[in-house]
Amino acid sequence: MWAKSELRAYNRKIRNEMSPDLCRDLSERICENIVALPEFSKAESILLYHGIQNEVNTDGIFRSAIAAGKKVYYPKSYQDVIRFFQVKHLNELHPGAFHVCEPSETNPEFTDVKNPCIIVVPGLAFSQSGHRIGYGKGYYDRFLSSFTDEANNLITTIGIGYHFQFAEEFQEDTCDYPLNLLMDEHGMRVCT
Repeated sequence: MWAKSELRAYNRKIRNEMSPDLCRDLSERICENIVALPEFSKAESILLYHGIQNEVNTDGIFRSAIAAGKKVYYPKSYQDVIRFFQVKHLNELHPGAFHVCEPSETNPEFTDVKNPCIIVVPGLAFSQSGHRIGYGKGYYDRFLSSFTDEANNLITTIGIGYHFQFAEEFQEDTCDYPLNLLMDEHGMRVCT
């Protein structure tokens, strides 16, 4: 079984060695797979992230969501939390914490789940049980665990990454928030 720190370092190294062309091609396939999901059709809001360091590029999901009239939100980091703000054009994102492009906090904030929504979650590694390894700050675990049970019934959480980022098992912590679905360039995996 992998230790989180070892798997985080190993996957980051492999991902950083990927060529820009390969990242682009695989990202496009992953975005197409997300957009083809019935959950995407039903969702009124999509929460994305802006990738860095060869993370899956989610711009294809953004374009499809905007074209379908959905509201799209991106995270902005604060000391130990993330908050999501609506973005209508990608040029509204500007470098913020950790060199990640973030929205303006003057944009409308995603505060309550009243309709179906998708939250696309980045990671360095994912397990079949839906747990993920991020960068170690716990932003997404805290954000996802903040919703009520009623809201969780309307949320589909999808971890996205490249095929090599999916491990059978690794150390899990009690504060890790499990995801509903996992998606790579080969398709969807339902978390068990």
